[in-house]
Amino acid sequence: MTDGTDDMSKGAERNFLASRQLSAEAFIKTPLFLSDPGVPRRRRPSDVARLILSAAAFVLFGWAASNNAPLDVRVLELFSDLPDWIRAISWIAYSGSGIMALSLIVMSLFSGTLGRGLLRDLFWSVFVSIALGLIGTRVVSEAWPDLIPELVTAKELPPYPTLRPMLVVIVALVLGRYVNSHAQRLLRWMTAAGIFGPLLLGLTTPTAASGSLSLGLFSVALVRLVYGSPEGLPSIERLKATLAGVGIVVADLAYESEQPGTVGLATAETPEGTPLNIKIYGIDAESQQSAERVWRSLWYRTAGPSPRSGRSEQAQHEALAVLTARDAGVCVPAIVGVGQGGEGDVLLVSAGPLGEPFDHPDDATLRSAWRELRDLHTKARITHGGLQQASIRVLPETVELLGLSKASLFPTDQQIASDVTSMLAVEAIAAGSTRSVTAAVDVVEREVLESTLPFVQEAALEPELRKQLKAAGVEAETLRRDLAEQLGAEAPELAAVKRVKISQVFVALGAVIAANALISQVTDVGFDTLVDEVQNASLAWLVVAFLIKIASYSTEYISLKAIVTQPLPFSPTMLLQSAKSFIGLVVPSVVGSVGMNIRFLQNFGVSLTVATTQGPVIGFIGFLAEVVLLVLCAWAIGQEVETNSLTNFDAGGLIAIAIAVVVVGLVVVLAMPKFREKVLPVLREAVMSVREIVLSPSTLGQIFAGETLNKLIGALSLAATMAAFGASLPFAAVIFVSVGTGLLAGLAPVPGGIGVAEATMSGLLTASGVPAEQAVSIAIIHRVMTAYLPPILGFFSFNWLTKQKYI
Repeated sequence: MTDGTDDMSKGAERNFLASRQLSAEAFIKTPLFLSDPGVPRRRRPSDVARLILSAAAFVLFGWAASNNAPLDVRVLELFSDLPDWIRAISWIAYSGSGIMALSLIVMSLFSGTLGRGLLRDLFWSVFVSIALGLIGTRVVSEAWPDLIPELVTAKELPPYPTLRPMLVVIVALVLGRYVNSHAQRLLRWMTAAGIFGPLLLGLTTPTAASGSLSLGLFSVALVRLVYGSPEGLPSIERLKATLAGVGIVVADLAYESEQPGTVGLATAETPEGTPLNIKIYGIDAESQQSAERVWRSLWYRTAGPSPRSGRSEQAQHEALAVLTARDAGVCVPAIVGVGQGGEGDVLLVSAGPLGEPFDHPDDATLRSAWRELRDLHTKARITHGGLQQASIRVLPETVELLGLSKASLFPTDQQIASDVTSMLAVEAIAAGSTRSVTAAVDVVEREVLESTLPFVQEAALEPELRKQLKAAGVEAETLRRDLAEQLGAEAPELAAVKRVKISQVFVALGAVIAANALISQVTDVGFDTLVDEVQNASLAWLVVAFLIKIASYSTEYISLKAIVTQPLPFSPTMLLQSAKSFIGLVVPSVVGSVGMNIRFLQNFGVSLTVATTQGPVIGFIGFLAEVVLLVLCAWAIGQEVETNSLTNFDAGGLIAIAIAVVVVGLVVVLAMPKFREKVLPVLREAVMSVREIVLSPSTLGQIFAGETLNKLIGALSLAATMAAFGASLPFAAVIFVSVGTGLLAGLAPVPGGIGVAEATMSGLLTASGVPAEQAVSIAIIHRVMTAYLPPILGFFSFNWLTKQKYI
């Protein structure tokens, strides 16, 4: 760093630690429309998800509307008796939302936004939604929608979808990326009035209003994917004024062409010509930046501030990390200034990067990078959390580390190991695996590198770094093997994952068909009876049962997080449960589940011993949760659980045999030095791992809560299937049937519990008072919706996890 930059940064650094800067002079009267040609546009992954989900919702709600959903009729009857003053307020709110939407469109015509894409986005969103809305109305309601339903005589049932709420939603969604934060709040109120107003007036139904909302979301998401959407960042003039308000005068201010989405990036120069980097946590883009952070935290292991952190907290976090690193002598860019404008925009200004890119480093530069990283760990006591090639700049005597936004100020051993793994990958991309490992062995302490070995996996890397590693043709396995060889250590072995063969899938399908045919014959329920029961079932409730089953996959994350200290991404962990549903059809469920869990956890740096012990621990606590639920629900419904066979069973002999086996095994291990050297360290680690879990009430509580929640969600899914057939039981009885079925089917050595689960469930349902015909139909269809259809999604989840090197 130059002395001038150091001098310039000292005052700003002291002021930042003293307090957040809030300059009254920075207050700027913000115009209604903020976006301008200088603000970049981009396509977002969230718009893809919104497009798919909203399209599915529009079709689903259309199907419900075509069957004259009873809920719609009940809601119309309920709101028909509202007091006149509520109806008057609803009429004003609904009409006002339409007038406001039209006014905003007219105002945009005179705001000079024609070149900013606003009118284009509005036109195509409205065009697509009206075209699809008209088609949907003719198909579902066989009528044309009413544009001004307040002036039209009410029909028996309003058409699907309702046009006006859809247009209000579109205007609010499109304008939300172009207007300031105050107008965004107004748009949210306008959307609420446009949707709930007609509901209270009886001008739409819940199904038609939901369809309108879905179609509006679909149209806007489609247009955004075609043209992109603005970042919602402040204009260049507003940004320059905010910088001046905190005492920073700049020239050549411009936004970077590529924006990460979680924060705005701009570049500038001081009057002396010093380059500056500017991070903008804009108040107008706060909601979308928060959504981006939540999305990343779901799919990737993240460090740094929480997704719930506000604008100022994020700026403070990064600034504090930079100041801590500089105070420890680590070479990082200086803080030039921080501040908050009168409109709420939070800025973090740092000196622009010096030196050259980290493209073709020599051996001395590779070692310098390791020294700076270890100084960051040992002297500053923080981790970087987001190392990439662009995070390192080559200076004449050393290197400079950039981008501490994901830094952890209280790092764990796992986070340090992740940093070391990332640096190995970065240097392997730039200089090859051998030179990267050699430089690491020369600089980094041996014990640190040995503890890093389990983390040298592609799944343990940040997604951007993973892509760069793949593009460079470097395999993480090669890095791990080279590091183990130079250390003279043994590379950790990964648990083998058995691939499923097509023949196994067909055998499983045949077993499903044969088992269900046998059950119908044994119970004297003919095939024609089953068909009649299924034809009369509600498809909507069956879809709900399927979705509830998919939602139950999320509970496994609670149990795994309680045992494993390494950060795990939520969504891949949930997809792992989906993949296990596929494997469970052809492999006994316990074997397949434990094996895939071990491989998944190993790829995130969890040792083989800890990854192996988690399965039995979670399984045992899950078994206890099932027993507790069974006993409580049996007591609640007055059902006696037979325990005489358990009390009369002489377990002494079995316990003696088990003790003898353990003692003989220990004697053999201790008597043979070769076995003792290999087995005892593993056994000691396993005992310590289980001991930590058993002695931690919070860990046990989290696992028990996660497993109990999983069983309760499974019971909700069964209740939805029963509702589809018009059957009902007390929820305690539903839990008893669901948990009892899962417990007995899990004990059977049959992949997926095929046949056993159906027979058990139909028997328990019949014993609980459900007619035999309904019980068999419910059992078979419930298993289809929750055990035989989810593996179809599980097949794609398994392939995706394999491709991404998670398993």
